Amino acid sequence: MTTAFETLYDLAISIRINPTHHKITKNHTLNRDLAENQLRRSILSLVMPGENINSRWEKLRIFCKNLANRDHSPLSFQEVSGLLSKVECLHSDESSRVLSIVDIANETFTSERSAIFKDAVKKLTSRELLPELGGISYFDWVDQRWLYWINKSMEEVIFEELIHDIDILCSNKKTKIPGMGLALATNFFADMGVMVFGKPDRHVTPIMNLLTLRSGELEALKALVSVARIENKILLHNPKFSWLDGYGGVTTRYLDRLIYLIGSDNFNLDGQKDNLHVPQRRELIRSAFIENNLISSRYSQ
Repeated sequence: MTTAFETLYDLAISIRINPTHHKITKNHTLNRDLAENQLRRSILSLVMPGENINSRWEKLRIFCKNLANRDHSPLSFQEVSGLLSKVECLHSDESSRVLSIVDIANETFTSERSAIFKDAVKKLTSRELLPELGGISYFDWVDQRWLYWINKSMEEVIFEELIHDIDILCSNKKTKIPGMGLALATNFFADMGVMVFGKPDRHVTPIMNLLTLRSGELEALKALVSVARIENKILLHNPKFSWLDGYGGVTTRYLDRLIYLIGSDNFNLDGQKDNLHVPQRRELIRSAFIENNLISSRYSQ
């Protein structure tokens, strides 16, 4: 049985090396080994490119950049990166950076739209103890949940638990982070290296909805988890995917990342991508799914 993950994997390589596809990618190459090695490296790149997760400040950097990683962001990625650099220049120790970022953001940004970003950072970094989070601060809760999820396998994931944590970030009226929706909430955990999370964004959601005959971001997230769990068992002993051995097998994040790489054309996670031909690449995914008889009720749960 051909799986969705294998279908997407083969298509990603074909888009890069097949001469007939060279007009719909900025990453065309005739070197298959190069394309395949780069694809594997990008799929396995768990933490946000250029970032680490060794400290609370590094997680806060990811949180801030993630807030700028959406349409109609209150601040640009460049503005947020500039703020983080400014904080690091002014404070050498990481605890001072966390404590000072809100004040520095208030001094740096004065537009009305920037208030959403500043309120979001203020909520995460506040030392207030919240009953809704078990009487701990928001960042303590994030650290606890990160520790809970970081080593979970796909077989151990209880979807209701995952959704509960996402709802804390983006839905619960008392704990919602300003400006954060479902996609950003899931991507925050995913960009911190938690591979059972994935981002149902504009590239991923339509593909997962197509595959599972469902609709909406929540259904796309549910599909990412269920499809990864199903296909991890199928591909576990497939020599073609032995490079996933020791990396958790097929996970939500790897499936999400594979769809994103094709959809965005950002194959090397370096920003070199083709935005013009997103519909054509999406149609190639649809055609490949149809050809391999994948669009059926098998993944609809």
